[in-house]
Amino acid sequence: MRTDQIDRARARLRDLARSAPDSSGYRRGVLEVVETLVPWDGAVFVEFDPASHLATAATCVDLDADQCATAFDIELGARDGDGYEQMASAGTAVATLSRRLGDQRGHSARYRDLYQPFGLHDELRAVAQSAGSCWGGLSLAREPGRDFTDDDAAAIGAIQDVIAEGLRAMLVRGAVAQPPPAGPAVIILGPDGTVESGTDQALALLARPDPRQSEPAAFAPAVHAVAARVRASSTGIARARLRGADGTWLVLHAAPLRTDGPGRVVVTIEPARPPEIVTIVAAVIGLSLRETEVLEHLLARRSSVEIARKLFLSPHTVNDHVRHIFEKTGVHTRQELMTWLFFSHYVDRLSTGPS
Repeated sequence: MRTDQIDRARARLRDLARSAPDSSGYRRGVLEVVETLVPWDGAVFVEFDPASHLATAATCVDLDADQCATAFDIELGARDGDGYEQMASAGTAVATLSRRLGDQRGHSARYRDLYQPFGLHDELRAVAQSAGSCWGGLSLAREPGRDFTDDDAAAIGAIQDVIAEGLRAMLVRGAVAQPPPAGPAVIILGPDGTVESGTDQALALLARPDPRQSEPAAFAPAVHAVAARVRASSTGIARARLRGADGTWLVLHAAPLRTDGPGRVVVTIEPARPPEIVTIVAAVIGLSLRETEVLEHLLARRSSVEIARKLFLSPHTVNDHVRHIFEKTGVHTRQELMTWLFFSHYVDRLSTGPS
């Protein structure tokens, strides 16, 4: 019976990836499909920048969407085990709180700060991976007396790749709920993740609630994620990329403010330049690591001989990589490739291919 259910869920997820109007609709649809396979009492579905593993969007059901700052502080601050990034790096697709900690789950910051206050007792979390990249994370929670089983974990593990493929498709087609307004968007966050101040443009991005009440404002997860990464990082910088409603790529930069005590972070939101989206576009279209490296050099307009010298390859091997890039992007010349990359800022161009 469970095998038949998994097959039906995989088919529904593939249909959803083709029919969902945007990434927000896709995430809500995925949670509905998952609930038919593994029932839950609360859930959050997070979408990642596959290069940085920082959240760019999130959908919450029966959990408090306003707890974004706390959730990302726990996730990125090394305050708990089985973080999404840890799981992706270790090749662990699914994990449960009950299996990891048993009766000692009070040692988990996620349990204490996010689940227990809502009367929830166990968590099943999974990472959605495809084409060598991690595209999202799924956390399901249940009330006491209904811990997740090994069978539940196996069922989610059997569909996570299809979920990832859908997220990958949505990154091409979908968009965040609001476009960024013109002008600089700068936000100051306090040590506890609260927004202390910002420009009018930035505050407008964070102030628009989702009418369905299942999601924080469109940019809130990404803002809190980069701020949490800064507070947890020894380098003190973080960056994430996401798409605006008009299809343009945006980049969020975060860095610490050193003048007024520790923990305060400044975040800027601005249009991404072509070099900043090469790796994420490469992941979307399925380029290998070496093909991505060649693509970066092509963007710098280097010849095959120059690329071969820099990558310690033969010109013949470089030309093979270029041919594979052309095949995957649907172009025939380097000039067409440059045009495709330039217009990959826009949803319609990515959806229909170069023209």
